[in-house]
Amino acid sequence: MSGGPAFVNPFHRPQCLAAAAPSGKAKLTHPGKAIMAGGIAGGIEICITFPTEYVKTQLQLDEKANPPKYRGI
Repeated sequence: MSGGPAFVNPFHRPQCLAAAAPSGKAKLTHPGKAIMAGGIAGGIEICITFPTEYVKTQLQLDEKANPPKYRGI
């Protein structure tokens, strides 16, 4: 089969993705490190999202109260 044409990939691989998906041996991240990073990111997300969602819910429920407790943010 040395006389046949070499395989040519029909799909174009943009240069910007070449760094994101190296063609060589990929270095794997330790599972514990990935779990820890996800936990930290989730904790930060909860600390930011929960208070804002709580205030939003209180303001939405206050619209139906008579008399309203809050006038705005």
